[in-house]
Amino acid sequence: FSAVFSVLYYLAIFSCALAVAYAAKNASAVFYALMPLALFRYLWVVLYALRRYGLTPALDRSLIKKHINYCAPMVIASFVSTLALSVDKYIVSAVYGSQVFALYIIGCLQLPISNFVSFPVSQVALPIMAKLEQGKNHHEIAAVYREIIRKNALVYLPVAAFFLFAAGDFVSAVFGLTYVQAAPVLRFYVLAVIPEIFVVELIFSVFARTGYIWAVNLVKLVAIAVLALWFDSIGV
Repeated sequence: FSAVFSVLYYLAIFSCALAVAYAAKNASAVFYALMPLALFRYLWVVLYALRRYGLTPALDRSLIKKHINYCAPMVIASFVSTLALSVDKYIVSAVYGSQVFALYIIGCLQLPISNFVSFPVSQVALPIMAKLEQGKNHHEIAAVYREIIRKNALVYLPVAAFFLFAAGDFVSAVFGLTYVQAAPVLRFYVLAVIPEIFVVELIFSVFARTGYIWAVNLVKLVAIAVLALWFDSIGV
């Protein structure tokens, strides 16, 4: 059920954003249109938690502290991850100018594979693997993790192979021959997506080592920034 809800939720976001952008032709309108969806998701989680677990009459400070220690690194990781999604674009725009940036922004097409594949799978697997970890069933955790990698690879690798070999034709068909030089950027971005097959954040979350999650995202941020400075070496 969680996986189905996640897929439907992101499809609703995409459809809503696309419809509003087409009708209003205004970025602010898209932002305001997505706010009700975010509120709906919040209310859905609250109502589900109340129905499933009920209200807690008293607050357990030690439990709250434990939750904060678990969640705080994930909040930092989310912030760093958001920076990582944009830092390369700012660097390319500032260093190489508008013409090169136009090619880059076409090439760095964000493939929503993780939203439709690895993210829902991780959301479903996390409570299962966490329960197994409580029972110290590490062999079963490894089996579940291998199955997740296998299923992710069944989607990621064919999509990556298609864009690696057909990047030029895809860019020409979608954006026109003017932007065909953006194909190397698209190939590079597709290669960068492949490590998401391993969903390492899931393992850190299962074993309550969330401090490593923001460290991984920080390394990713630095790597993206360095590669953006070497953008001219990838063939555009």
